Amino acid sequence: MPGRALPAQEPGPGHGPAPGATPRRGAGAPAGGTERHPASTGGQRRPLRADPYLQLSPGKGHRPPHQPDPLQAPGDPRGGSRSAGGAAGPGAPGGTAGADGRGERIALNRTVETLLREATARLTGIGDTPRLDAELLLCHAIDRPRSWLFAWPEQILEGEAVRRFDKLVEERMRGVPIAYLVGRREFWSLDLEVTPDTLVPRPETERLVELALERLPPDSRGWVADLGTGSGAIALAIARERPALQVVGIDQSGAACRVATGNAHRLGLGNAHFVQGHWASALAPSRLLMIVSNPPYVEEGDPCLSRGDLLHEPRSALTAGRDGLTAFRTLLPSAVAALQAGGWLLVEHGEEQGRVVEALLRGA
Repeated sequence: MPGRALPAQEPGPGHGPAPGATPRRGAGAPAGGTERHPASTGGQRRPLRADPYLQLSPGKGHRPPHQPDPLQAPGDPRGGSRSAGGAAGPGAPGGTAGADGRGERIALNRTVETLLREATARLTGIGDTPRLDAELLLCHAIDRPRSWLFAWPEQILEGEAVRRFDKLVEERMRGVPIAYLVGRREFWSLDLEVTPDTLVPRPETERLVELALERLPPDSRGWVADLGTGSGAIALAIARERPALQVVGIDQSGAACRVATGNAHRLGLGNAHFVQGHWASALAPSRLLMIVSNPPYVEEGDPCLSRGDLLHEPRSALTAGRDGLTAFRTLLPSAVAALQAGGWLLVEHGEEQGRVVEALLRGA
């Protein structure tokens, strides 16, 4: 598969790591994985495009998005009034009347299904999943799980709830990623906060987590590092699956580190730590069992950067010089030096960068 991961040799005199990684290139370009150990294969694809599978995180008092929600009567699921969160019955008080006493109420009070149908039409062509986008935005606007939308399609929403939803739809039409609009993104079944300071985690990057876990026995002890951690997605997934490990995520962005730290605290993962730094430069030599990284690898001139979701994501987390390889040239030598003998280096790179990254690894 494009971007297939190849392990590096065990470190020793005169030995550089062998390759295996996964890059990020133009829209739709996948990524792969990279390792440093005896030869083994594994890949990871990560297209650079609007991510079609975005889960809405639960609002306060709701279950995680991947768990089923019990059906509830319309209104506040915590026992509040029927119109809490913007839901109201036909003719319920609270709408603003127009000049004829009815005009604005007619415009603002619409059923769930009507709102979703109209928003889907507006969002068609913006991303791959306009209906799903509309559902996620409406859930966020009214603080309800998606199951509520399916259970109550004829429920009337009014006033402020409709205004919030319309504003979110307008932002999405400008290309703002759904994850930024709702402030959440699910990765490896973890509900993560994301902000414009962090790259939106892609589902394809879960392959990098799979490759890491295949090489880390369940009782593994020691340290693993995630370089360029962003929201902490990879580090937190490994920390969750290997609780005896200590995982440190490093990012040059202090804002990203704060987001990742908040995610770790909210998820109760005390074995995940986040520090601001420049790649592996702050790591002690020959200490780590494994280093994983999803570095920037898009060419600065890639036209996809001016379109869609990528336009709104942090450029420093996407691009790496004119050829997209600057980050690899910087991080690989220091990462190799930080690994124990027999340690693993797994990286994501662009679809067409595999051979070049392999050569860089061999020379690190």
